[in-house]
Amino acid sequence: MTAASQTMTEVDVVVLGAGISGVSMAYHLKTKCPDKTFVVLESRGEIGGTWSLFNYPGIRSDSDMHTFGFGWKPWNRTSVISPGSCLIRKIALRTINSLKHASTFKDLRFITLFPSHSSGSDIMAYLREAVAEQELDQYIHMGKHVATAAFDSSADRWTLTTRDGTQYACKWLHMATGYYRYDEGYTPEFDGVERFKGEIMHPQKWSDKVEYEGKRIVVIGSGATAVTLVPSLVEGGAEHVTMLQRSPGYYFSLPGKGDIIDHAINKVLPERLSHWVVRMKYIAFQQAQFMFAKALPKVTKWIFAAQTNLLTPKVGCAWEVLLPRIQQGSTTAIKKKTSVAFNRSIT
Repeated sequence: MTAASQTMTEVDVVVLGAGISGVSMAYHLKTKCPDKTFVVLESRGEIGGTWSLFNYPGIRSDSDMHTFGFGWKPWNRTSVISPGSCLIRKIALRTINSLKHASTFKDLRFITLFPSHSSGSDIMAYLREAVAEQELDQYIHMGKHVATAAFDSSADRWTLTTRDGTQYACKWLHMATGYYRYDEGYTPEFDGVERFKGEIMHPQKWSDKVEYEGKRIVVIGSGATAVTLVPSLVEGGAEHVTMLQRSPGYYFSLPGKGDIIDHAINKVLPERLSHWVVRMKYIAFQQAQFMFAKALPKVTKWIFAAQTNLLTPKVGCAWEVLLPRIQQGSTTAIKKKTSVAFNRSIT
């Protein structure tokens, strides 16, 4: 046995993962439970989780940083969403188009797949500041990929063994590992994909070596990743970008750097108090929006549709929605015109 395999560290709590959740848990254990011992095990070489792993163009948070960030560390950047946040105007005017010149896999040169994602660099800087300010790095053990976790009911104790043979024992095991595999993101199976002559790229595997300038790209899906990725690909020099989606979602444009109320609050109140007030404002807005939509769904649809119409070009119909339909083992794109793609699900 190696020296590492003979090592046993006993603590009260083991936290798996040093992303946003793991860092927050470490802070609360240190401040709220000072009599407890704990460690944070991170399989990779740095903190950050999603925000250190993903490097696709335009990566940012998909909610405001006052509520996405920590309640115990004010978000003091000027951006509420991110410098690279995308508005409907960008998508409408520059990116969402029909497949006018490509109806089959062989006509395309690049396909992007992704699971149905403040910029990543801003969030990483924020996380590093939080760890440094609270001196949490002393609790984080890097490069510790847990291979097994066994619970002994008679002793009420977990025993964890990492790939390098290090063992940890604890009374409480807290999972802050996220909900997807870091080594391999989900990639669906498409009939006939072997005939595709271009490149297929999963955003989770994106690197600086990916060259997409001048290429015609189809982005499959319409979640948070797509909303940030699509306009960034266009701005980065892609020849043509198409979002291929099953069901259009609801989008609403908000200021990327806060509104007048935010700025007024930040000027009048001290930093921590202003952060709390602005945070509560955004939480209240989200709750009110949800309750309003639930109580008056038709009115909500009208509001979303009206804003979308204001931000989309007035050329015939506002959008051409692509409906993927599998027929006899081949994928075909069927165009259906609708006045507003974002306010209606088409089946």
